[in-house]
Parts: sequence; structure tokens; C-alpha cells
Amino acid sequence: VQEVAKGADLVITRADTFIGGPECGLVFGKKMILDQLRERRFYPSIAPTSLTLQILEAILAIYWNDEKPTEKISILSLLSTPVENLKMRAEKIVLQLEFLPSIEVVEARPRVEKGDGLFQREESYGVAIVPKAHTAGQLLSQLATLEPPIKGVLENEGVYLDLSYIFPGQDRRLVESVASLLV
Repeated sequence: VQEVAKGADLVITRADTFIGGPECGLVFGKKMILDQLRERRFYPSIAPTSLTLQILEAILAIYWNDEKPTEKISILSLLSTPVENLKMRAEKIVLQLEFLPSIEVVEARPRVEKGDGLFQREESYGVAIVPKAHTAGQLLSQLATLEPPIKGVLENEGVYLDLSYIFPGQDRRLVESVASLLV
């Protein structure tokens, strides 16, 4: 948006990293350029669905009407969690699962892409687990079946769980699930 103010004719960015919205593109620019885009044959194939527009409208309304949008928009709530909180949660999870042979707190680079978004995390903490009796893929698959699912990443021989993408309310479920799967 600042690029348009500085004179750019057209700027394209991602809604999910820019405002915490759905995965879709946002296009800003001069009216003449935007009108030309709408007249192109490919426009219907890139036009947002009505559901995407409704979600964007709801999120923008939160920004417009609410003093604390990070408390109302889930992804922004996660991304704005203080790093000290993430570290403390990771330490508590490791303590609760200390009977596992290979689990540790890991300072990590978050998986959020760099960009011009409002909320970009520079550092994060998570838990690295190397299962012995199961494969890392099996553990990751089991965690993904929980409700709500817990997403992780396969790294080396283990599973990495970045706590900046896991709600604090899921920590107990995470501990219980990992314990039941790996004991």
C-alpha cells in the first residue's frame, strides 16, 4: 500500500501475510490500471469467490471497528504472542514429556514468509521430537488427525512443532497425544 502512495501503478500482495486473512491475493493500484485488469479475459479466473470476499470484509471490519484486532483474528493472535511466552510453553511441554528419550526445546526460524505483512515473527520456539518406536511421519500424521489438527514439520529424523502456530489451549492435547503415541 505504501508503494502505491509512493507512485507505484500496481502492487500485489498476499492477504494472509498482510492482514491475517484468507489465502488470496490483494491488488492495490491506480484506478485506471485496476479497471484495465478487470477488463482482461483472465479476470474471471483470478477473481475472488464470494466466500473469500465475505471473509476479507469481516476481517477488514475488525480492523476498522476494533482497537485490538490481534485478539479477534486467530492467526494474528498466534503471530503476536511474545517469544518469551513461546519459550515458556516449549519448556513446559518438554518437562511434561521428559520421559521421552529425544525431545528438546528448539529456538527456530518461523515458517512465515518474509514480506510486507503487518505481523512477521522474527524468532520463535518450538519442540523437536525424534520418536524411537514410530517414524516421524507416523507421529506427524497422528497429530494432524486431532481436532483441531496440530501441524508440524518433518526435520531430519524428527518432528518439529513451532508453537507460534499452535494455540496455547492445544498444549495439553499435544502432550497427551504425543505421550499416548510414543509410550
